[in-house]
Amino acid sequence: KKIFAVLLAMAFAPLDAIPARAVERDISVESIAIKFDSDTTFKINGKDPLSAFTEEVKITGTPTLTSNTIAIDGGGFSTTLKLTLSGVNIKSSVASPLSLTNKASVDLTIMGANTLTSAAENFAGLQVSEENKLAINGTKTDTLTATGGGNGAGIGGNGITGSNSYGVITINNGTVIANGGGAGAGIGGGGGMAIGGKGGGGGSIIINNGTVVANGGDGDGSSGGAGIGGGGGNSNGGDGGTIAITGGTVIAKGGGSLCGGAGIGGGGGNNIGGAGGDIAIIGFATVITESVAGNAQDIGGGGSNSGAGANITIATAGTVYPVNGKVNKQPKNSGSDSENIYPLYAAKTYDEQPMLGLKISGG
Repeated sequence: KKIFAVLLAMAFAPLDAIPARAVERDISVESIAIKFDSDTTFKINGKDPLSAFTEEVKITGTPTLTSNTIAIDGGGFSTTLKLTLSGVNIKSSVASPLSLTNKASVDLTIMGANTLTSAAENFAGLQVSEENKLAINGTKTDTLTATGGGNGAGIGGNGITGSNSYGVITINNGTVIANGGGAGAGIGGGGGMAIGGKGGGGGSIIINNGTVVANGGDGDGSSGGAGIGGGGGNSNGGDGGTIAITGGTVIAKGGGSLCGGAGIGGGGGNNIGGAGGDIAIIGFATVITESVAGNAQDIGGGGSNSGAGANITIATAGTVYPVNGKVNKQPKNSGSDSENIYPLYAAKTYDEQPMLGLKISGG
């Protein structure tokens, strides 16, 4: 009777209550292509279908570099794949080391030290383009370092105008280091440095916990990418999209020399800097953010001769430190209402008012 009761309980248990079976692959052996062929099943390298509800994928590696890559094709179904990277060390000269395409949705757990480096022009270190979703989980000792190739974001969009916008990127925990290549953002849009090109933007970035270090690319001496937000553009910078930081420690630095990217916000543009987008720093977060070039903001719009505004909400019990004290509606040289609009920003810290509630709306 007891055995029958157990079997009956298992039969009627919800699928998410049944422990998933780990399907393990070694990236040093071969490239791995995962493709959904229905809203419930996927295949690895075209072999027998696996259930997304009862099976998850673990990809292991070694400290030795491999050029093999991981490609995840959602098949247009948006079904979440549970994926673990354990000690993966990839450097590719032809593609993104890890790419999410065709409405892929990945719940990623990092274990140990993982490195994804693109040495390919216009490819992100970890590609999460528009309509794709990524969530990163781990402990404080688990690391993911992602570096984009020329104009590719560290994590986010590739570097080709028209396909360099980014999707939904959520960091729940772990240590994440993201470096944009060329004019790519550290986390966010890819660069658009072809003649008339526009930086990528328009996605959503959510940081709930962990340690995040994001560096925008220098844009080959011109328009730079934001640390977190839009990519730099030959013409216009990419907008910051929607950025929410609710916890953890975040260090974000914009790149560029003439028209820099914001620390958090828009990418730099030779004609128009990217709008800062909708930026919220709430909960208990420690944020250090810096723009290093031109008139870009530490939090807000990308640098240029002109630029759009940003909607900024800061209501955190933590600390926000804009290194240059530059947090406002518009780039400093963009005309009217161009100076810092709240005196507290000149002090560069919110320690004196840890529960500051502030909303800034720009046009």
